[in-house]
Amino acid sequence: MHATLQAFLDTSSVTLSTQEKDLLERALKASDNAYSHYSHYHVGVAVLTEEENIFTGCNVEKIAIVVRDTSGRILAEYGSPCGACRQVMAQFGLDATVIYAYDGRYKKSTVRTLLPDPFTIQKTL
Repeated sequence: MHATLQAFLDTSSVTLSTQEKDLLERALKASDNAYSHYSHYHVGVAVLTEEENIFTGCNVEKIAIVVRDTSGRILAEYGSPCGACRQVMAQFGLDATVIYAYDGRYKKSTVRTLLPDPFTIQKTL
C-alpha cells in the first residue's frame, strides 16, 4: 500500500470499502505520473464506471492552460477538488461519490454536495 494512503487511513475517521481503498491506491500511483512543472501540485484520479471499468489519469500542465481536467469519481490528493474539477465531475453525475484528502484526513462526499448549483446544459435550454 502506498505510504501516503496508509498514513491517511491511519488517521481518517471515514470508513472506506476495499474497492474505495483500491481506487485511492490507483489514484496515488497515477499522481506519480503527473507533470506539474509550474505548480508542483500532483493530482491523480481513478474513475470507476457503472460497468466496473477503472480508468486512471493525472494532471498535465501546459504553460498556456491553467484549468486541468482531473475529474473523476475518486480523487486522491492533498486538497479538495478545485471548482473547475467539480464542474467537470458534475457533467458525469451529481450523485457520484468523491473521496478526497483535506486537512490531513480523507473525506467522502457527492458531487452534488461539493457543487450545489452546477452549470448544466439543461439550464441553458
